[in-house]
Amino acid sequence: MDNQIKSIVRDQSNADLSKETSELLDKVAEAFAYTQRSPILHSPSEAVELLHLTGGI
Repeated sequence: MDNQIKSIVRDQSNADLSKETSELLDKVAEAFAYTQRSPILHSPSEAVELLHLTGGI
């Protein structure tokens, strides 16, 4: 599922992304996928906040 989300994000983005932008999109996709797996998180922003607090982002 994580790779599928990353693939969708990349498909909808410009193919000439900078490495930094690509890494950021990977983190956004990771946060979204984490939200989908977690019964207590309700939005990607909650996942981003949690990942930030735990050092993931």
